[in-house]
Formats: sequence, C-alpha cells, structure tokens
Amino acid sequence: MKELICFTVGVVIGVITMKNRQAFSELEKELEREKSRNSAGQHGAA
Repeated sequence: MKELICFTVGVVIGVITMKNRQAFSELEKELEREKSRNSAGQHGAA
C-alpha cells in the first residue's frame, strides 16, 4: 500500500512538472515573438 501511495505521488509530481515545463516553453516562445515584433517595429519607425 505504501509503495502505491509513493508511486501515485511521484506520478502526480511528474505530470505537474511536465505541464509547467510545457507552459514555460510556450511563454518563452511568446516572449520571442514579442521581441521580434518590437525590433521589427523599431526598424520600421527608423
């Protein structure tokens, strides 16, 4: 029974970590898009 609880806790932590990592990479992609958009806007203004 104890092993089952430990396994379940490990799986839950793993799933949460994976979701957070995925969300973080999505956030980084969005930041990169914003950066390229901002730099493109500055070049256009100049």
